[in-house]
Amino acid sequence: MPSNTERIRHLSFYQGNSFGEVDSIRLHSIKSLKTCTVARFDGDKLLPHLLKFHSLRALDLKYIKEVPSSIGNLKYLRYLNFSSGDFEILPESICQLWNLQILKLDHCYSLQYLPNSLTQLKSLQHISLIGCYISSLPRQIGKLTSLRTLSMYIVGNKRGFLLAELGQLNLKGELHIKHLERVKSVTDAKEANMFSKHLSLLWLSWERTAESQLQENVEQILEVLQPHIHHLQELRVEGYTGVHFPQWMSSPSLKNLHCVYIKDCQSCLHLPQLGKLPYLKELFISNVSRIIYLDEESYDGGAEGGFTELEHLSLEKLPNLIRISREDRENLFPHLSALVVIECPNLLGLPCLPSLNYICIQGKCNQDLLSSIHKHGGLESLCFYDNKELTCFPDGMLRNLISLKLLMIWSCSEIEVLDEALQHVTSLESLILSDLQNLKLLPASLGNLGFLHKLIISNCPKLTCLPMSIQSLTGLESLGIYSCSELEKRCEKETGEDWPKIAHVQNIEIRNTRLIF
Repeated sequence: MPSNTERIRHLSFYQGNSFGEVDSIRLHSIKSLKTCTVARFDGDKLLPHLLKFHSLRALDLKYIKEVPSSIGNLKYLRYLNFSSGDFEILPESICQLWNLQILKLDHCYSLQYLPNSLTQLKSLQHISLIGCYISSLPRQIGKLTSLRTLSMYIVGNKRGFLLAELGQLNLKGELHIKHLERVKSVTDAKEANMFSKHLSLLWLSWERTAESQLQENVEQILEVLQPHIHHLQELRVEGYTGVHFPQWMSSPSLKNLHCVYIKDCQSCLHLPQLGKLPYLKELFISNVSRIIYLDEESYDGGAEGGFTELEHLSLEKLPNLIRISREDRENLFPHLSALVVIECPNLLGLPCLPSLNYICIQGKCNQDLLSSIHKHGGLESLCFYDNKELTCFPDGMLRNLISLKLLMIWSCSEIEVLDEALQHVTSLESLILSDLQNLKLLPASLGNLGFLHKLIISNCPKLTCLPMSIQSLTGLESLGIYSCSELEKRCEKETGEDWPKIAHVQNIEIRNTRLIF
């Protein structure tokens, strides 16, 4: 009778003790291993032993530093996952794995290129290169006609590396096409046959080079890169140099499209008519510097406006943006719950957004924007980051925010006092003040925050004492003071002058180190 070890067909190693002599003996006694998963960091020690199992069908081995050439001996291998590896090259012998169907190399940041003979593996159906920085794919990747997913395609300048290589591939899932500035003509773009691709995510990116500035017909090129619209769930366009976007990007027929990401399209005068997308839930616009409005549409007095399903909106580096919508209609953005505004210094204010419960404002901003925050009585979280010009908050900014639970003010170096602004946010639970270099006082109204249970103060060197009113915060459960030298001394247990004010707090942490968020 064979031993229990001999009969093992499926094996998994998880993080724990290092691979040693006992493991080696046990592996040696296994006769016909079929699948192996190694989810720990000493996989390099295991790999030589695993490569002796020529009957392996699936090998999932992450974090390895080198792939030995003997990998080519695993003739029956169908699934190979070397994701998060630190190796620079794959040996050519990997191209002897004739039965390989799935190759995963996600987040192999050091990988420089793939073997040239990879296109001999006619059984390959899935190649995943998410997070890799290779400069090109093997020549004539289009020969792999069994491919169903290819997470990244890198356009080249020579035959065998052109966009036309995608033409014969019946792809689905995710696809990132890089270096589209190398596409020479609309005809070349048509040969990719993108409309036949049933993609869930399409990412189209141009690098900003001299080549991209000379590219002709870029608007027509983007027009013919339209995928099969009924399957598309996420669309990303980055570095596009055209003035206008194609109509297909705002087609109401994109019924499954829920996320759009547009970045570094600095020549564009207008965004696509994204308000027409019926199920758009997430929208990210970054560094599209010429746009004035996010939504320029007129809805002709109709009852329903645009962006009816949008839940998350992020606006970043839009120096000329003055309003989110040309028309401030009450039925616009009815489901928007999260808004992030980064470096939009001329945004004059927000329309009434009835479902908004999270706002994050980073970088230089307009006082009108801050003054409009009070409209949003359902707001639960409000964060300010990295504003070097803000000296104080406008009067009444926090008025009506009766639902606010989290207030975070971080790296606003010119703020000296918080005045009495806190008196309005009586439902506040988590207050975080960090990197406020000139903050000198906390207001007495701090004591009115009866629901406050967590207070964090970090890197506020000029803050020398806590207000007496903090004693009335009987619900305060946690107090953290970090890298505030004067305040640390005053809050020392038993001996500090401010200790009697905080002695009732259950968890107090005081450290002379900066807290990183």
